[in-house]
Order: sequence, then structure tokens, then C-alpha cells
Amino acid sequence: MKKMVIIVCFMSFMLSACSQVRSDVPDTAPAKATQANVEKFIAANSNYDPSTLVSLYSPDVLWMDNGDAYGPIHFDSLDWLIWNDYGPDQMTLSFRFYLVTYDGRFSVVEGTFSTKNKTTGKWVSMPAVVVLEFEDGKIIKETWYYNSWPMQ
Repeated sequence: MKKMVIIVCFMSFMLSACSQVRSDVPDTAPAKATQANVEKFIAANSNYDPSTLVSLYSPDVLWMDNGDAYGPIHFDSLDWLIWNDYGPDQMTLSFRFYLVTYDGRFSVVEGTFSTKNKTTGKWVSMPAVVVLEFEDGKIIKETWYYNSWPMQ
């Protein structure tokens, strides 16, 4: 019985360690401040927390989805999109890696975007990259890149 408990604990530890998002962040104050916001961005997207996600954006944000050729849109439209066209029944996001620039102005986040195919209704997944630009601790530009052909 003790062996089984030890094995289960070890496997749980390994799975949780493997599921963490890796990062490359310089040891500068601006980069560390941006890192905190990127981790909030990742958590808000992963946990479907629209309130936190909206709070990360500047009122002057410019958002673009180059994968689905959608945008550019500004804060009011992005706010509506997050609250009305967002969630586990429409899409899921998982993240594996991010980096932050030395000055903390940019972050690149890599992961997987999943949604339903428009024709079949079956779930499909695509590798995705999002480039975030920060100013005064807020996202001022967000640009998504992925190949949307699996969605069609």
C-alpha cells in the first residue's frame, strides 16, 4: 500500500511539473513586471476568466487575429468578444512557453489553440503564437498567429 501511495505521489508530481509553462525572462525589473502580467494573461485564458483578461488591456489596445484574418479591433469590441464569444464551449487555449524582452515591452507566448471545425463541428487544434506589447503594465497590442485551415 505504501508503495502505491509513493508511486501515485511521484506520478502526480511529474505530471504537474510537466504541465508548467516554461519561460525565458531576463533579470530586469521591467521584464519581471511584464512576466507577472503574462502569467495573469496565461491563467485568465487557461481558466476562462474574462474579468481578469479584460483588466489586462489598455483602453487603447489594438487586437489582431492573423490566423482567422479577424481585426484589427479596439477595446470595446475586444471586451464584447471576450465576454460573448469566449469560453470552453467555443475554444480552448493552452500554453507551453513564453519569453519577455529585456525592456519588458514585448512578450511572445507559444501554445495551442483549439476550436470546432466550421464544417464538421469536430474539435481541431493548431499551434499558435501570440505577440503581446505592453505599456505602463497594460497590453496595448495583441497579435495572434496560427494556420486556420483546420477550422475551415
